[in-house]
Amino acid sequence: MIIYYSIIEPTTPSEKQKLAIKQSNLFSKEKERQRNAIGRIEKIEVQYKGVPEDVTLLMNKHLSTPFECAKRQSQIYDILQNNLEHLLLN
Repeated sequence: MIIYYSIIEPTTPSEKQKLAIKQSNLFSKEKERQRNAIGRIEKIEVQYKGVPEDVTLLMNKHLSTPFECAKRQSQIYDILQNNLEHLLLN
């Protein structure tokens, strides 16, 4: 099921509230639809031993791939590195 929507610029506060409620309801329905389609997500622990270091990845069984986990780890590392640099500058 494909849902098309357009971005609407509300002009009054009440229109903004209505739009926010509509978007929230749409999000909730889609979240519930996806949750029902997937069912219970089982977590698995995968141990990687290799370059650059040995790590343990927590993955979603039948959903996550090692590439996605590695990409996420890289993003987290970048965020931590940037925050550390910011703290050192202050």
